[in-house]
Amino acid sequence: MENSTEKRHNAVHIGLEQIKESYVRFRLPDPGAEQRMRESVHKYGQMTPGIVAETAGERYEMIDGFKRLHACRRLGLETMKVTVLAIGVRGLKAAIVELNRKSGSLRPMEEALVVQSLYREDHLAQVEIAALLGRHKSWVSRRIRIVEQLCDEVLEHIRLGLVHVSMSRHLGRLQRGNQANTLSTILKHRFTCRETERLVALLLESPRWEQEAILRFPEPILSDRIPPRPKGKPEEKAISSLQSKLEQMSLSIEESLQTVSLVSLGEAERARLQSVAKRAATGLNKLQEQMEGKLF
Repeated sequence: MENSTEKRHNAVHIGLEQIKESYVRFRLPDPGAEQRMRESVHKYGQMTPGIVAETAGERYEMIDGFKRLHACRRLGLETMKVTVLAIGVRGLKAAIVELNRKSGSLRPMEEALVVQSLYREDHLAQVEIAALLGRHKSWVSRRIRIVEQLCDEVLEHIRLGLVHVSMSRHLGRLQRGNQANTLSTILKHRFTCRETERLVALLLESPRWEQEAILRFPEPILSDRIPPRPKGKPEEKAISSLQSKLEQMSLSIEESLQTVSLVSLGEAERARLQSVAKRAATGLNKLQEQMEGKLF
């Protein structure tokens, strides 16, 4: 990075309307982290200043601290505490990578978006980017490949947070022309990262003429979502439940016979009771026969 021209001012408060977010496009959505930052700022105030670069017209470009900036805006604050860097234009994007190097808070995809922008938009050679960031040229090449192996539709979904960034590693194994249709299948069936990995592996193992059918209905993956049907004889729990019901029924009948006089029953009542008793006896006889092995 352009260390010879970099100057850091003391922390100051500036109006939120003066801060631009041109480089937020290099950061991926993280709603959970945004919520935690908002709660922290609300409870404790802004603990750490953001980092901005001074631009023309008393405006500032946010380099680091986007979540803090969003929290201040959501909470209706008018100013934000920041440290202002005086840095060359070329170093602004590089600063995003450098300022997050120690904390590791910048994900590989976010690093890749910055590096690819330096390569394609600012037309720096890979060796120049490596020197600017203090990294090896092979690291720069790998970061550029993370982005450029993905089609535009996949990249846009990742930037919007509609697809988890971990899926990009699997989708990148496919040819760019096949990624959009694969993405549609992933979104349609709401595949997890693990299911996405399986789908990509299945496509790579299958001949081209079978891939369309797989994407239309990925049966091997969807079938694993259906729980297996119970097999074999009744479980011990079911047998225990039947035994408990029989014991309760037996005790209930014995108690009723001790408290109810059947001599006083009328003909209609006697007929209904006999009908119920016969059905109960039939069921008990079948149970006894099965226990004795007479029915199979």
